[in-house]
Amino acid sequence: MRGIFLLLCAACMSTNSLAGPEQHCKVPMAKIFISGGFKDPFAPSPSPIPIVFKKIGDNGAAVSSGVSLFTAVGPTQIGQNSRSGAALELLGCDNNTEPEEGQLSWQDNPLQLSIGNSSLQYHVGAVVGNWALFVGVAGICKGVALKLGYDKAGFPGSLILPTLFLIAPTTTSSVTLIRDGSPGQQAIGGVSIAVSLLATGSIGAVVHPKYFKGQWDVQEQEWVDLGKIKTGYVDRYGYLFETYGQGRQWYILVELLTSMAVGGLKSYQILQQNCEALLGIGAGVYDAYAISQIALRPSSNHHLQLCYSAIAAAQAVAVSTQAIAVQAASEEMQEKVRTVTESVIVVTEYLLMIKTLYDMGRRIQSWYERLYPKAAAVHCATHGSLATLRSPSIQSSNSHQSDLSQTEMAERLLLPVRELNTPTDRLSDHSIASIESMVADFEPQDDSSKSGLGFLEMIEDALEAYKESKDKHE
Repeated sequence: MRGIFLLLCAACMSTNSLAGPEQHCKVPMAKIFISGGFKDPFAPSPSPIPIVFKKIGDNGAAVSSGVSLFTAVGPTQIGQNSRSGAALELLGCDNNTEPEEGQLSWQDNPLQLSIGNSSLQYHVGAVVGNWALFVGVAGICKGVALKLGYDKAGFPGSLILPTLFLIAPTTTSSVTLIRDGSPGQQAIGGVSIAVSLLATGSIGAVVHPKYFKGQWDVQEQEWVDLGKIKTGYVDRYGYLFETYGQGRQWYILVELLTSMAVGGLKSYQILQQNCEALLGIGAGVYDAYAISQIALRPSSNHHLQLCYSAIAAAQAVAVSTQAIAVQAASEEMQEKVRTVTESVIVVTEYLLMIKTLYDMGRRIQSWYERLYPKAAAVHCATHGSLATLRSPSIQSSNSHQSDLSQTEMAERLLLPVRELNTPTDRLSDHSIASIESMVADFEPQDDSSKSGLGFLEMIEDALEAYKESKDKHE
């Protein structure tokens, strides 16, 4: 009976499917409604961290790189600024996301040019526009150098700053054109890469020991011209190596090649394919750079070296951790790890942004002292040198350190006396009284500080000469 009943139900359902809308099956049947859905394989995955923080971090890093061009903080900071955004995008690589297309960010294409009507029009515009921007900046620097002199303008060494700002995004678009473009677009990308490599080679020739015309002054801890005669070599090319220590003048090549490698990786990241392999290669690049920072310690400033090493290590650990997670962890765990690694990169972007603002303040102070050297000299003489001379640490130092500090202080105290020798530029009576009080109060505590007496006598003579010159003008 059960089998006959099932056959009748099946026959009724078939008849109902073929009959008109007014004919119904008389056998009562349970109605089952099934609803379902599917996940779009190309739907973008939600960002592990709030997008606003990522945007602020990316824009902050780009602005920091731009500000660094004017504050001349050094190539390492500009390079790390430009590469931090690429690291964040590399961490966001997802095989289930559509390839990135359309207009590029202003960090990658500052002039926002688009050339042609193809899908690569913005990459063509980025390559042509970035090179046009570089040529324009180089022309301005050349004009300044012709007016002020190559030594004062630091030309052509100063061109390394816009180079580090533009080389990574230019490499990204160039590699994209070579891989996916038409023959004409491939030619544009190939020429761009060739010129970049040629420029890197020329910089390598400048810092090569065979052609390098600078030497490290151990006493002053800075680079000076080779030999005893000042040739202006360090002034013209100092931007390439002046922030590096002894024997590390070639480290600028590491910065350039690392930026080009990161730019090439980003070109493949925008395809959103083979993310596991890309993260593995990216981990190798960022790890190699971090190891070079920690092992070689290229910066001549100990505190800056600690900062740069910490940032490089943090970015390397973040990329490496994500590379391991995509190979061994589940999708849920990958998202959790990505939350942490992206947060680390964003923090490094904020740190670089804060440091750039601090450097900008220091640079503005330096510009003020150059524009108003007499006011700065008076402040230096009446505050810095008085406090330094009265410090017990100087009076208890050994003879060599005492002689060195006294010489430095003499230069600082005599600067206003040498420069302020006209009726309109005079030391105030308060400044003169302060210096005289310092001279009168200085008492040698032992034989090691008696060498300062000759220096004090020299200042007294200089003050007397200044007073006589002042009286004549009056």
